[in-house]
Amino acid sequence: MVVLSVDYGDARCGVAVSDPLQMTATGLRDVTMRRGALFAFRSLCDIISERSVGLVVVGLPFNMDGSLGPSALKVIGFADRLISAMEGSPDPGPAAGAVCAEAFICWWKGGGYAAESWYGGASCGGRDVGVTFWDERLTTRSAQRTLIGMGKRDIRRGGSVDKAASEIILTGYLDRLRLSGKGSE
Repeated sequence: MVVLSVDYGDARCGVAVSDPLQMTATGLRDVTMRRGALFAFRSLCDIISERSVGLVVVGLPFNMDGSLGPSALKVIGFADRLISAMEGSPDPGPAAGAVCAEAFICWWKGGGYAAESWYGGASCGGRDVGVTFWDERLTTRSAQRTLIGMGKRDIRRGGSVDKAASEIILTGYLDRLRLSGKGSE
C-alpha cells in the first residue's frame, strides 16, 4: 500500500509518498494553498488517485507540552475537508471541519490519541483511502537543519522545507509501522 504524507501550511502543503513496500519516503512537491482550498484539495485528490494511495498521514503540530493549539485545530479541520474532497464534495467547507475538530479533541482528551491515530477515511477513485495523524513536532525545524546541512541557501523560497518536512513525517510513520510489525498492510 502506498502512503502519502501531508505537511499542512497556510501558504502550501508539502507532500511525500512511500513506495508500495513502505520502505522509502520521497518528497513529491508542494501544493499551494494560495490558489484557494478547492484547488489544493483537487490537487491532493489527483495525487491520491494517480499514485494509488491507500493511506494519507497528516502531520499534527502538537504543542511541546503535548496539548493541541490553534495550529493543530487548523490541521484537524484541513483533514476533515480533505476527507470531504475525497468523497467528491464540490466545495468542502470549513464548517464540518470545526465539528470534527471538536469531536477529535474530546476523543483525544479522553486518552484516545496515540502516536498513530486513525481519524477517518473516504472512497477516492473507487478505492478506500484512510486518513490518520502523525505527531509532527519540530519536523519543519529538522527539515531546515537538514537542508542547510546540504548547503541549500534560501530555504524559505520554493517550499523545499515543506516537502522535506513531509518526508520526515512519512519516514517517522513508516519507521513506526516497521517497528510494530504492521508495515505493507
